[in-house]
Amino acid sequence: MSGVGRRVIENSEGGRITPSVVLFDNDEITVGEQAVNALQYRPLDTVREVKRHMGERDWHYMSPEGKTLTPEEISAFILTRLKRDADSSSTPRSRRP
Repeated sequence: MSGVGRRVIENSEGGRITPSVVLFDNDEITVGEQAVNALQYRPLDTVREVKRHMGERDWHYMSPEGKTLTPEEISAFILTRLKRDADSSSTPRSRRP
């Protein structure tokens, strides 16, 4: 892949970094900077540092709706957001054979 440039894809908020923080607001799930901002006023509805708990059987989060979520499930919300941002980028993705 010589000659192929690399660049960081901006997220939907225009940033180069998407924090791994998730806010659960009724039926809406918010990932990133908006979730970080919610930590101040909605700490019980916001999850951070979930990656540290990957693989721990006893760790879970109870959402405001009463649903029990594992670290892997919460991480899936983060990955979904990253994929959505990458897909909406104007940068063409390379295909691997």
